Amino acid sequence: MTSTPIPQQELAAPRWAWLPRPGTWKYYALLGAVGILVLGPLGGLAASYMKKAGYSSGKCSGNACTITIVGDNTPPGSNTAQLIKSQLTALGFNVQLHPVEHATMITKFCSVVANDPNVCPNVGWVKDFNDGQAMIDVPFNGATITASPTNNANQALLNNPAINAALNSAKYITDPTQRAAAYGRPQAVSPALVSQVQGRPGPSRAVSA
Repeated sequence: MTSTPIPQQELAAPRWAWLPRPGTWKYYALLGAVGILVLGPLGGLAASYMKKAGYSSGKCSGNACTITIVGDNTPPGSNTAQLIKSQLTALGFNVQLHPVEHATMITKFCSVVANDPNVCPNVGWVKDFNDGQAMIDVPFNGATITASPTNNANQALLNNPAINAALNSAKYITDPTQRAAAYGRPQAVSPALVSQVQGRPGPSRAVSA
């Protein structure tokens, strides 16, 4: 039994060579298709939250609907930024997307409290060890904002006294079971996560992904 060798040009081709080149109409058509097929079902849920925030149409209206995004200028981060922009635009926001190099995005904008934009779609937090404190304290505790004004991992600038108190109390619990339960309580975790994901327009709130 013999096998047909794979042509060298196929071996050398990038894995994602079939994707349309960024900036072409096919590229934006693909983004639109992904938005409709994958993220589309979430549109109704997002609109329902907008209505709960006081926007009867499910879309932002008025003078507080301009959102600034600072994101990567190369794939795959730039793809993520474009998808976030399309979804926010569908919710009525006037989105101003500023693509920059990844290092610039981190060191000049998304980790610098004074320059923090409304949305940072290309940042994240990786825990140092398997523990509730390592997972949620830094990105959700308001103390992070003042402790690291130029290396801030709380991109949402979340500074809720009740959440801060719950997180500060949990970090001193030494019993593993009680400690895990404290970090798992809805009042300690859920409000922080909801605020981080939803975000609100304005200089004091950012969304990270």
